[in-house]
Amino acid sequence: MILSKVYVAHSFFNSSRFFFLRAASLTHLRSLTFTPQSSNTQRQALSACTLPPPQSKSTSQSTTTPSSTSEFVASEDKSASKTSGIIKASVTVNTEDSDTNSTSVSRRLRFSCGAFAIPHPDKQAKGGEDAYFVNSKLDVVGVFDGVGGWASLGIDPKLYSQKLSALTAHKINQYGAKFIMKALSEAVDENEHIGSSTACVVSLSEEGTLSGLNLGDSGVMVVRNSEAIYRSVDQQHYFNCPYQVGSDSADSIEEDSGIIQVNLQDGDWVVVGTDGLFDNCFAEDIVSEISWHEQKRPPGKFDPEYLAESVARLAFSFAMDTRRDTPFAVNARQSGHHYIGGKMDDITCIICRVMLNENYKKNSDFKS
Repeated sequence: MILSKVYVAHSFFNSSRFFFLRAASLTHLRSLTFTPQSSNTQRQALSACTLPPPQSKSTSQSTTTPSSTSEFVASEDKSASKTSGIIKASVTVNTEDSDTNSTSVSRRLRFSCGAFAIPHPDKQAKGGEDAYFVNSKLDVVGVFDGVGGWASLGIDPKLYSQKLSALTAHKINQYGAKFIMKALSEAVDENEHIGSSTACVVSLSEEGTLSGLNLGDSGVMVVRNSEAIYRSVDQQHYFNCPYQVGSDSADSIEEDSGIIQVNLQDGDWVVVGTDGLFDNCFAEDIVSEISWHEQKRPPGKFDPEYLAESVARLAFSFAMDTRRDTPFAVNARQSGHHYIGGKMDDITCIICRVMLNENYKKNSDFKS
């Protein structure tokens, strides 16, 4: 099935308990279409952005300024663990072999990373439609959000995002961390699945700079001394319809990606997530969770894996809150729509602690 230059909107799920509050306004959203069902089932809103390619594209600033094989793999773990009714989607990544000359010994700063993903409750069986990878040797991480609107056409959105993640991870392992744009562009060209996805991929350079790119409404945030000092720019054609790469999309990695360049320091936190995280958590919510973690842990001993899970579960709780004011609700109102509460979605969160190379092994020993 070929679509002629279409932008596909995120799918949007709401419990029936939201219906009477939101139906009047949400049925007017161009990117959403409602089909009310019984009070005991979830209602699914799907649509396709059928806009022609925009002549001028705009961005909206967010609210706050595997194994030892030679092939790098990022894939769904078939034995995903289930706790408290939430399935943790995980990936297998190769962090041992690399065709590049980059070594951890020459680095002054390193990433110590943790990742956690919570699929939408209606997508638990398949693990959701987000994908991610973590390369702990090259200090590169990436998140990808399969655009859910493709489901209305009978296409599984996760196939495209997971393949894009795996291809990007493999090519970065091949070319090196300095060639994120080249790796992602080739991954898009070689992805044989129908669909589309947002993408956010960043690396910690040998010089201590956070470098990478963001296309769509996933994103990255840097926290320093309990303050958010950087947040990437969200890119949307219109409300809930993000920039995306994939089948017949006019969006381009080379021409449309937002470039990320941030000088990092020892002790910084880098938070990378899909829109399920940033649509439900304001910057101060994430900063507060990080600050609490820093206070509870022994000095210099941090656990990014625990923190990533904590932040992801926080976003999940906000997504279920029908009365909470969330970034998604704020953006909806700014677009002329009446909306209250969180947005249920797949949630993927990667958190990286920036630390001096000599302290990297010590913190790894502490976590184990």
